[in-house]
Amino acid sequence: MTLRRAFPLLVALVVVAAPAAIAGKKVDEERVAALESRIAELETQLGEVMTKMTEIEDLAMRDQRAEEAAQQLTRLYNSGDHVAAKELLTTFQKDYAGTEAAKRSVRIARELQVIGKPAPAQVNATAWYAGESVANLDLANGSSLVVFFEEWCPHCKREVPKMQATYEKFADQGLNLMAATKVTKSSTEEKVQSFVDTNNLQFPIFKEDGRLSQYFNVSGIPAAAVVKDGKVIWRGHPANISDEMLAGWL
Repeated sequence: MTLRRAFPLLVALVVVAAPAAIAGKKVDEERVAALESRIAELETQLGEVMTKMTEIEDLAMRDQRAEEAAQQLTRLYNSGDHVAAKELLTTFQKDYAGTEAAKRSVRIARELQVIGKPAPAQVNATAWYAGESVANLDLANGSSLVVFFEEWCPHCKREVPKMQATYEKFADQGLNLMAATKVTKSSTEEKVQSFVDTNNLQFPIFKEDGRLSQYFNVSGIPAAAVVKDGKVIWRGHPANISDEMLAGWL
C-alpha cells in the first residue's frame, strides 16, 4: 500500500485513538489522585499511631517511676522514718496522681496523717479478755503501744501472740502495751476469749466500740500505733516494730 493510499487510514486511526488516549490519561490521573489521597490518610493514621505509642511509652515510664517511688515510700514508712516518708509522700502524690501506685499509697497517707496527733483523751473498754487488773489506759504519759486486731484475721493470729514476748521484755521498762478488738464479722466474744486463753496472752486486751481504731485511721489489721507522752509518734504494722525501736522509744 502506498503512503498516499494509507494516509487516510492513519488519519482515521488517530481520530479514533485520540479520545481513548485522553480518556486513559484522565483515568490514570484520577487513580494517582486517589492513591495520593490514600497515602495521605495512611500517613495521618501512622502519625496518630506513633503519637499514641509515645503516650503509652511515657505512661509506662511514669508508672515505673511511680512504682519505684512507692517502694521507697514503703521502705521509709516501715522503717519508722516518718518524717522522710511524709516529705516523699507530698511530692509522690503530686507527681504520680492517678497511677495505681498512688492509689495504693492512700493507706500509708492516712496512717501518716496520725503522726503528731495528740493521743485520744479516753480509751473506752466495753469488755475485757485479759490483763484488766494491770491495765493502764492512760495514753497521756509514758510510752504506749496499742495493737488493733480481730480474732478471724489470720495475720492477727500470727502477730498478736508475738506481743506476749514484747510485753514480758519491756513492761518492766515502762512500756504500756494493750490490744483492742471490735469483735467483727464471724468473731464472737467467746472466740476472742478462746484465742486469748489458747495463746496465754496476759497483757491488757479489750473490746472497743470503734472510736479508738477510727482515731488512729485503722483500715487494715493487724495495726499498731505508738504514743509517747500523749502524742502519736509511730503508726504501722506491728511486725515492723523491732526491739531496738521499742528501746529507743522507752
